[in-house]
Amino acid sequence: MEYLSSNSQINAIQAQHPRYKVGVATTSVQKRIANAVNEPTYLYAPVKIIGEIKVINLKAESLENALYHALAKYQLNVDITIGNGRIVNPREWSVVDFDTIQEIAQKIVAQLQSEV
Repeated sequence: MEYLSSNSQINAIQAQHPRYKVGVATTSVQKRIANAVNEPTYLYAPVKIIGEIKVINLKAESLENALYHALAKYQLNVDITIGNGRIVNPREWSVVDFDTIQEIAQKIVAQLQSEV
C-alpha cells in the first residue's frame, strides 16, 4: 500500500523514495484498509493498494515475520506526529521501490512453500 496523506514529516521522505506498507491480511485487502484514516497502522491517512500476492497453504504470521525481517534495512525509522498530536512509529512501512518489495516477497513465498 502507498501512503496518501499530506503529513509533511512523511512526505519529506517521499522525496527520496516512495513509502509502502507490507503486511498480511486474512480478509480482503479492501476490507482491511476500509478504515485506514482512523487507524495508526495506516498513519491515520488513506492508502492505495499497489499490489497483492495471493498465498495459500502458508502461515500468515510466518510470512509476515519473514517479510519484515527481509525488509528491515528499508524500514521507515522515524517518529511521526499525527494530526491528533499522537506520536507513532510506523515500523510496518518500507522506504524502497515497489519492484524490490515484490522481488523479496516472491522469494520468501517460494522458500516458505518449498518447506511445506
